[in-house]
Amino acid sequence: MMIETKLLSNLPVENLTKENDYLGVLEKGNLISTFLKGNKSQFDKIKMFSLYGEWGSGKSSLMKFLENDLKGDFNTFFFEAWQFEKDENLAMSLLEFINAKNIDTGEEFCQDLLKFGGRILRGLGRSVKFNFPLYQNGPSVDLDMNGFVDEFSKKEEISFYKSLENFKTEFIRLEDKLKAEKGKEYNIVFIDDLDRCEPEQVLNLLSAIKLFFTYGQRTIFFCGIDKVAVNQAVKTKYGKPVG
Repeated sequence: MMIETKLLSNLPVENLTKENDYLGVLEKGNLISTFLKGNKSQFDKIKMFSLYGEWGSGKSSLMKFLENDLKGDFNTFFFEAWQFEKDENLAMSLLEFINAKNIDTGEEFCQDLLKFGGRILRGLGRSVKFNFPLYQNGPSVDLDMNGFVDEFSKKEEISFYKSLENFKTEFIRLEDKLKAEKGKEYNIVFIDDLDRCEPEQVLNLLSAIKLFFTYGQRTIFFCGIDKVAVNQAVKTKYGKPVG
């Protein structure tokens, strides 16, 4: 018996129909979109969503559909992590990306947000160890404060804790500016292609989102995650399998 096979084209999300939606993007996307639109008031409590799927399973197509569908209700950002993967600090690249998309923000404000965020995120890169979950039922990491101590022991007047408080303040100010300038109160940052990044970069970015990027009151992060890739990242960094 001969089995007929064919290649499926990766259609732009705006051209999807029930007839050519081979991955079921429309059904899943409409369901998630309705859920997010109806639960904006929970964004001060729920800060991170994970879309699980193996490489090539359609995570990117689904997130691009969601970004397009939600533009009328949210300020949307689409961060393709692999494009910044060669940067020294992927978490810092995410902060710069969000800031750069807010083109009307004043220069002084930009400098403050990046200054305090940069110090924290540079310290994070040398501080990740085991033991808090990156996402539900996912691998866990912990913090080794020595990395932060090293970063903040330089001859500067501001401490880690002061930088952290300032970063919280500046991030909320960013949310306020986005609301005032773009007319939408809530923000969604889609993060794609983590499974194409180096293991250490994956861990540092997920840790930064979990620890520091959730200080806002009106911003969530929606990450496409290949569990196998993240588990392998933990195993690569720490030399042992994930429990």
